[in-house]
Amino acid sequence: MSYVDSGSGEVILSIHGIFGGYDQAYDTCSDFSEKYRILAPSRFGYLGSDTMGSGTPKEQAKAYVELLDALGIPQVYVLATSAGGSVAIRLALDYPERIRGLILFCSAMPPAERPVKYIKYAGPPKFICNDYGMFLISPLFKSIMGMESSLINSMLPISKKRTGVVLDASVTNLDMIREFAKTP
Repeated sequence: MSYVDSGSGEVILSIHGIFGGYDQAYDTCSDFSEKYRILAPSRFGYLGSDTMGSGTPKEQAKAYVELLDALGIPQVYVLATSAGGSVAIRLALDYPERIRGLILFCSAMPPAERPVKYIKYAGPPKFICNDYGMFLISPLFKSIMGMESSLINSMLPISKKRTGVVLDASVTNLDMIREFAKTP
């Protein structure tokens, strides 16, 4: 698992969103780095982090606890963005004693009722999950997703994040629906 560990004080575990990595996770919290220790790992399949098992949020949460144990960190504040929210929620549910607080930023929430059916893939189509494809559609980011086209600069190179993007679209983003019955 690749990560940034910077600063001192109470720890903020920053869990990045889709097309991210330790860089995006750190940037999310960098304004707090003078007062807090920022721990910003790459999630499974992103920038230097391998995938354990099937790459489920439950497995990712376990990997974060193993990282905290290895670094001797008993508790953290968790800040999660976008697709990282499913992992953060799973971390808080499975390891509540490790969490001092949870902040979800632009993250999905579990559904209010058990869904009758769900989609099988919730993310960008695989054929555009490459540097060229995303660069070509970046002028449409504003009209499609409400994001500036300059966001492409923080997403590239997608080739080093593609495994994580596809994992998010096929596993992470659907976890709260698929695991609805198992979520308290």
